Parts: sequence; structure tokens; C-alpha cells
Amino acid sequence: MKPHTTNPTSPTIGIEEAAEILRCGVAVVREIIDTGELPALQLTQRHWVLLRDDVVDYIRSKAREQAKVRQVEHAKRNAPRPPVPAPQHKPGEVRRRKPLPDLDACDIANGICTK
Repeated sequence: MKPHTTNPTSPTIGIEEAAEILRCGVAVVREIIDTGELPALQLTQRHWVLLRDDVVDYIRSKAREQAKVRQVEHAKRNAPRPPVPAPQHKPGEVRRRKPLPDLDACDIANGICTK
């Protein structure tokens, strides 16, 4: 069977040309049609007719949905974070400092240094 060529200015297209416009496979287009996201007329078991404008509108609406999601994600990632407040100490309170470890004792205990 010879593949028929369509007129690029025709308002109607077949499922194969819709797949070309969407840059996907025929099975993906059928899945989109089956979910009702893309309107199409089934003439016979194998022949579908779609409006070129519906395919373009589908691309446009999906692109806008995805752009909105990306904008929200970008805003969340780049939102200014409040500064972390420094710990507050009471006036006159002495802050305890940890004593420094005795490195000589550690070296001797581990057998690194013999004194």
C-alpha cells in the first residue's frame, strides 16, 4: 500500500501525520487519543482523522502546563531562605568551651608516639 501524502495546508490530518507533528510514534498518539486529551474521529478501525489545529493546541497546552510546573519548581529552588539565627545566650552567661583533646595521650595510646 502506497503511503498517501497530505497537503501541509489541509486542516485535517491522519494519525501518522499527527505523530510526525508531535515527534512521537503512532502508538503514543493513539494513547493520547484514547485518554481523550486529543480529539479525533475514527472513520474505520484503522483510519483516524484529526484537526491540525487540535494537534497544535495540544502541544501548546502541554507546553504551558510543563512551563508552569518548571516555574514553580524553579521558584522553590531559588527562594531566599531566612538566615539562621545565632544561638542566644543570657547576659552574663559564660559559654562553655570543650577542652581540646590531649593529642600526645592519643598518640601514645595508639602506639604512634613513644615518649
